[in-house]
Amino acid sequence: MFSEIEYSIEQQDLIECLNPLKSTYAIDITILESDESIIDIYKSSLEAALTGIQIFSKRVKNHYFVYTDVTPVAQEISFSEFIGNGVDIETLRLTKRDFNSKNNEGLAYALFCTPYRSWEVSNEDNLLFRKFLSVFIFVPPIIETKYIIYKWSDDWSNYFDVGKEWWGTFFWTLYDKTTNHITVIAASTTD
Repeated sequence: MFSEIEYSIEQQDLIECLNPLKSTYAIDITILESDESIIDIYKSSLEAALTGIQIFSKRVKNHYFVYTDVTPVAQEISFSEFIGNGVDIETLRLTKRDFNSKNNEGLAYALFCTPYRSWEVSNEDNLLFRKFLSVFIFVPPIIETKYIIYKWSDDWSNYFDVGKEWWGTFFWTLYDKTTNHITVIAASTTD
């Protein structure tokens, strides 16, 4: 069984800043902790994914549900795949190269290329991106070895319906080997 961690003030502020109902961002995020030891990481990540949808649903007054006849399926991906194109992986700075490509399926695209925002990279975007990473994701330099990251299918909840119109859908779980927390990050929107 998973429950949300107690967020720091910085985390609470960013969750509020990124709230899709109150901003031009489309990201939903939650960090979950298990009340038991995590042995099967895939199974626990699946449970965290389902719990994440419930949490996102409560944030928007019970709007999302899970289809009972479909089981979410995930593929393990690297940190580079998770971050996506348009990011200098060494400096974690957003770049213009491939950033707004329709083939970009990473976090940077989901954060900054929503239909409501200019697709130009600004200094403020770079600051927010690095703050997001430092507050929610990792402490360098152990990026690649700290997480097991899954990219999940988008056919198991109505959460994804609006994004399927054209912008896209995103759903990841990041299992942190050092804390046993699972971070759930999702996005789905349209114009």
